[in-house]
Amino acid sequence: YRRAEVGGARPTNLGRPRTMPAVNAEQSRHILSAFQDVRAGMPLRRAWKKYRAAGGASDPRAKGRPMSYNAFRRMLANRRYTGLWAFGRKRNVWSNKRDGVRQIEQPDTEIIVVASEELRIVDDETFEAVQAILASRKQGSRAPKRIREEIRLVDLTTELFLCTACRERFYQAGSDGRSMRCKNGDLCPRKGIVRRQESVRAVCCKLAELIQRDQDLVAATMERSVAVDGVGDSALVSQLEIVKRQIAQRHAKFTDLADLAGQGSDEERVALKALIRTTQAELASLTAEKVRLERLIASQQRLTPELARKILDDLHDLLVSAAKGELGEPAVYRALGIVKALTGGQIEVHFQARAGRKQTVVWATFELQLLGAISHEAGIATDAQLPATPVEVWLRPPPKLDQLAERVHQLIDIERRSYRAAAKVLQAEGHQVNSGNVWTIYKRYYQMMGLPVPKRPYNNGHPRGDG
Repeated sequence: YRRAEVGGARPTNLGRPRTMPAVNAEQSRHILSAFQDVRAGMPLRRAWKKYRAAGGASDPRAKGRPMSYNAFRRMLANRRYTGLWAFGRKRNVWSNKRDGVRQIEQPDTEIIVVASEELRIVDDETFEAVQAILASRKQGSRAPKRIREEIRLVDLTTELFLCTACRERFYQAGSDGRSMRCKNGDLCPRKGIVRRQESVRAVCCKLAELIQRDQDLVAATMERSVAVDGVGDSALVSQLEIVKRQIAQRHAKFTDLADLAGQGSDEERVALKALIRTTQAELASLTAEKVRLERLIASQQRLTPELARKILDDLHDLLVSAAKGELGEPAVYRALGIVKALTGGQIEVHFQARAGRKQTVVWATFELQLLGAISHEAGIATDAQLPATPVEVWLRPPPKLDQLAERVHQLIDIERRSYRAAAKVLQAEGHQVNSGNVWTIYKRYYQMMGLPVPKRPYNNGHPRGDG
C-alpha cells in the first residue's frame, strides 16, 4: 500500500496533510500473483523466490533488506489484503517511568473494523484457500534447544568455511544442526548442504597427512633460517664488543680527568667539571646500551629444525585426535587455533552438480601455512619463508560410479577390452567390481557426457568366454 492525500481534510497536529492508505498498483500485482501461485500448488519457497525475482517489495520497516522466507509467509497470512482493516487496536500511552510512549492493547469494543473494496487486493476465496495451505504446513511447537555441555571442535570451526559463490560464511543447518550451508540459504547460486562433523574430520585428516608429508621440507627451510639468524646474532655480538670498547675508553678518560681535578685557574676548573659531567653521561648511556644488548642476545630464541619437527609431531597427534572427536575442552581451543593457523582462517567450499543426479559433490580448498602454525604454536617469530601451498580435500567425494567412468571408457572404447577383461584390470588396480558393474559404469559415463550409449557388439567383439 501507499499513502494518498485526502483532499479538503484539515491538516494534522504537525501541520502535515492528512493521508489514507491506497493500493499500490505495481506491488499489488506481485502480491496477487504470489497468492495465486501458492493456491495453484507451487511450493512456498519456489513462490518466495519467484516473488523476489519479479521485484516484489519487502516491508518498509525492513530498512531496505530483501524479503525473507518467514516474512513472505507472514505476508500470505495478512488479512488486510482482503480489504478488511482494523483501527484502534493499540493506543499510545505516555509512561513517566520510561519517559516515552508505549502502546497498550485495546479491548474489542474499542476496535473499529472497516471493510473497503478499494483496499482489496486478494479475493476471499483465494485468501482462505492459501490459509488452509499454510495451516496444513504449519509446524507444531518445538522443544527448547538442547544446551551442549561439552565443547566440540566442529561447533567452533563452522565459521571457517566460506561459500565461493556468495563469499559468505557457513552457518549451521539441518536436523539438530548437524549440517552447514551458505548464509544465503536457498538464494545461494551454489545451493548445497554438507555434514559438519564429516567435513571437519576430513579437513583435520588432510592437515595431519600434509604435516607428516612436509616435515623434511620444513626442516630444510628451518636450517636455512637458522643460518640467516646466525648472521644476525653475530652482528649483535660485534655491536656489543664495540660498546664495551667505548665504555673502556670513557673509563680511562674519566680517570685522567679526575687526576686533573683542582688544578689550574677558576675558568679551567669550571671547564674541567663540565667535561667530567659530559663523560659521566656518556658512560651511563653506553652502560645502558651494553645491558640492552646483553639481554637481547641472552633472550634470543630461534626455531631450530629439531624444535620444528617436535612441534609438527605434536600437531599431527593433536589433529588425529581432533578428527576422532577425542579432545577435551582445553585441547579443543588449542586445536581451533592450529586449524586457523594452518588454513589461514579460511576454507573455501565448492559445490558441483552431478549429471543426471540430485546429489552434488563437494570439496574444500585452502592454503596450507605450515611455518605460520609452527610459529604460532612455539610463540617464536621466524624469518623463514615457505610459500603457502594450495590444498584440495573432498568433503563429499563422487561415488565410485563416477570416479571409474573415465577409466571404464578408456578400457572399453579405446583399448577395446571385453567387460570381463575390463573388470579384471580394475580388480588388479584395487577396485572391487565385476563385469556387470563395468557395464553400469560404462552407461554412466555417457550419461555424464550427455550422449547416447553406443551399441557395442556382443562381448565388445571378443569371442564368447574371452576375457
